Amino acid sequence: MKKYFIRTFVLILGLVGFTLFSGGTLFAEEDSEEKEVSESTLNEWLKESGAPSQVIERWSYDQKLSLYEEGDEVEYVTSEVVDLYKNEDGEFLTLNELKEEQETDGDFSTMATIPESDLKVSHDIWRTYDGSSEERYTFYANYEWQTTSTRSFFNGSVENDKVGIALPSGWDIVAGSDECKEFQSGIGPGMGNGTSQHGNCNGGLYDANFYGYAWSLTGDDDVWHSGWVSLKAARTSSSANIEAISQYAQAAGTSTSFGVNWGPLSLSFTSSSDIDKRTWHTEK
Repeated sequence: MKKYFIRTFVLILGLVGFTLFSGGTLFAEEDSEEKEVSESTLNEWLKESGAPSQVIERWSYDQKLSLYEEGDEVEYVTSEVVDLYKNEDGEFLTLNELKEEQETDGDFSTMATIPESDLKVSHDIWRTYDGSSEERYTFYANYEWQTTSTRSFFNGSVENDKVGIALPSGWDIVAGSDECKEFQSGIGPGMGNGTSQHGNCNGGLYDANFYGYAWSLTGDDDVWHSGWVSLKAARTSSSANIEAISQYAQAAGTSTSFGVNWGPLSLSFTSSSDIDKRTWHTEK
């Protein structure tokens, strides 16, 4: 009788434990499902917000989710990009503007540029409606290395590389709106090749200015890297152009010392060593 009672008690405890465990697991799964947003849902949301197919295909799931989780109504503005070059006075001009300048003012020197076959840099602008009376926009700069050979020539990683976004006059950057996400893959470039998040630029900005922000990358391994940085700004003047400059500066070794020069719609990284830069200009 005593043994029967013990066996019965153990059996009851087991059934209760199983029920609680199963229920807990079920609730956990339900909570997980409630929080999870499928990529197809995000793609449809971006499409309804005006994003073209090339942006939806280019953005990673994490980047789509990041914009979605801001909880704001968004409207796609542009991803148009124009290569810029620096003249002898340090001004950023388009290639046609430089050619015109050369015809009138003699020779010009262009800035060193990482080939697009090695590094792709893209730029996207979104209008956001978050209930404020100001007209706000989110500016993104994406980078994606296509090879590791160029980086290996310097220091074999993207550690201490810099990415920055600069805005023109008539904008007020929203404090705390900065974001940086870093990804890596040992297989090859592209988010579909086993890429996983591994950094966030040390969790903060490298430098901040009235006209923009700069971030410092942390990847210290010789693999493919990609990621994005972003900031949100309020358009305080109706005449302010909806445009931005983003620049990627590559560290030329462990001894590289960076400084950042800012101005209305201008951004320039300086260092004690030679660095490659890539600058893009986007406007509506």
